[in-house]
Amino acid sequence: MKYSNLVKLSQLTVLATLVSCASSYRPETMEQTFSRIQAREVESNLVSPPPVIEDGNVVTTLYQNYNKISENINGNDHGSRTIASFNSNKKSGNLFKDYSNKRIYFLTLLTQYYELKKLFKVESPEIVICPKFHSSLIDNERQIVDRKNMEINSSDKVVQSQEIEKIDKRELGYYPELFLSLNEKENDSLLINELKKSSNTEKNINLINQAYSVHVHKLKAEIMQLCENGYSRNYYVYENLTSHFDSNSSKETTNAVTDLKILTKTPLFNNMLLKAALTGNFKVTQNNNYLKEENQLFNGFEIESLKRLGQDWSQLYLSKVQDVRK
Repeated sequence: MKYSNLVKLSQLTVLATLVSCASSYRPETMEQTFSRIQAREVESNLVSPPPVIEDGNVVTTLYQNYNKISENINGNDHGSRTIASFNSNKKSGNLFKDYSNKRIYFLTLLTQYYELKKLFKVESPEIVICPKFHSSLIDNERQIVDRKNMEINSSDKVVQSQEIEKIDKRELGYYPELFLSLNEKENDSLLINELKKSSNTEKNINLINQAYSVHVHKLKAEIMQLCENGYSRNYYVYENLTSHFDSNSSKETTNAVTDLKILTKTPLFNNMLLKAALTGNFKVTQNNNYLKEENQLFNGFEIESLKRLGQDWSQLYLSKVQDVRK
């Protein structure tokens, strides 16, 4: 009898402990997760946010025109590249509605990696093995291949030191490539600072190619981290930004310049800026059913990543950058 009572008492003690633990359990917040992985992970793909166009009138006008452009997409007007760009991507939400933010982030970064390594003429291996996103590679193989095989016309113009000095500080946002890092591990050496010191064209070309190479290898390092661990620091930044913009969506007024500065905290948007500034025509191969336009600057994953941030209007900003630089 004594033994039986001891067993019951022991069972009750264990049960009480489990109930206590369950009642005190709180799901980990995104910020706590971010802090936990930051403490134990080597940070990959350090982001060096480029400046945005500081001319508030220009940016605000683009933001205000967004609703007008959105209405035009439903019509038959395909005369404007911007409107065509919106039109070709407006159905992407249906394609990706079952995709998690993490999957969209990975696929966006992966396709940008392939696009930019071709744009920058940088040799870097393909991503073949990716345990954490294996199904994403299989399910989206055609879209990924299309972006790998696209034809890209890029500008070979080298910005000289004397030209940099003449650029209005408020317009440095048109030149995101100047703010690429020359160091894969640190952001203490920006391309713009080194170009200002040199008037030697050949040296400047080498510096620019170095910055391009570093950027591509940083993208690859983050993709490999995602493939191995299923997360990266920049992914959690993106996830936090979706919450930030969502919590501010009910506000009647918006500071468009401030929102752009926040967007530059994610490499996804910064890579779009680089594409907008440095590409002529972006041609997608045939047999592409999810992007109908022959000339297409952004892919469907990129458009979806902006939609989830609630910053669709920034496509107009990116088109403005492309118009100024072409």
